[in-house]
Amino acid sequence: MTFSVQKVLLKEKNGLFALFLIFTVFDLIGETIQNHGHYNFIFIVGGFVTMMLYVALKIVKTRTAFLKNNR
Repeated sequence: MTFSVQKVLLKEKNGLFALFLIFTVFDLIGETIQNHGHYNFIFIVGGFVTMMLYVALKIVKTRTAFLKNNR
């Protein structure tokens, strides 16, 4: 089997977004409970970036044939 970037993008977008979303939510809840304002901005920015990547890949998947070639 050969490596395919298209397969990786298609299969791993959900897991990457979910990972950042979970860590971001846990950080926000933890800091809110402790009444701290020391939010981990890496999680927040990473969550936002992966959310935008997820939405972009969903749009590419549904409207183009780019990710449909190597299933």
